[in-house]
Amino acid sequence: MSSAMRRINVLALALLALCSLTALMATSAQANWLESGAEVMSNKNVLLKAHTTTKLVVSSLNFEIRCTTLKAEGAKIVAKSTVGEGKVAFSGCTAFQISTGTEQKNCKPSEPIKAGGKSLIVILATKFGDASSLRVFLLLEPEAGKPFTTIVLPELCALAETSEVTGSLVAECGSLSGGVFVGENCNVARVEHLQRQAPAGLWRGATHTEQAEHELCFGENKAKLEGILADELESKNSWAGDA
Repeated sequence: MSSAMRRINVLALALLALCSLTALMATSAQANWLESGAEVMSNKNVLLKAHTTTKLVVSSLNFEIRCTTLKAEGAKIVAKSTVGEGKVAFSGCTAFQISTGTEQKNCKPSEPIKAGGKSLIVILATKFGDASSLRVFLLLEPEAGKPFTTIVLPELCALAETSEVTGSLVAECGSLSGGVFVGENCNVARVEHLQRQAPAGLWRGATHTEQAEHELCFGENKAKLEGILADELESKNSWAGDA
């Protein structure tokens, strides 16, 4: 091979490597929060509201708290990242016995119930070992070393006067079809996203065979968050989370 041909081959390989690096950088740039299809370059405020009544269900105690209103406090998605942070204040809250549906006035929680933490864009499989079932979800966690919130109940309530809500949960994005929530990828761009706690049975890891164990606890008891919330950017632009 002539020296001229060798130089051409080396140049071609260099160009190929440069193109591959550029493509990789472009892909990485998209693996964050997006607004109007472009990576978010500055923090964006997020507005929240209750689409349905929110319930904190503690089946082992035959107890649930229902809240009709929620409001974001300092909620935002962080620029050039997959992280969101802030607090949510719940109000219009009442306590119920699950088995009878009877309001428990002696157990009405103190308001507002302020829950804080962070969200992280994650990819999980909805079917064991099935890469084709991968979807983008949001993992919600409290700040390090802290609970999501501490719920305070009246002295007359038979339950503990204070209970920390700890653990983590996976939220799925979706839309309504005929009034029924239908889950979808959180990387679908929408002006307003609907979200709820994702069903159990999600899988992580390189082969999608590790159980994604995320659960809430009310004190020492397992809990579940039911209901649908709606969130949008203060800018009213379409947005999404990609990973």
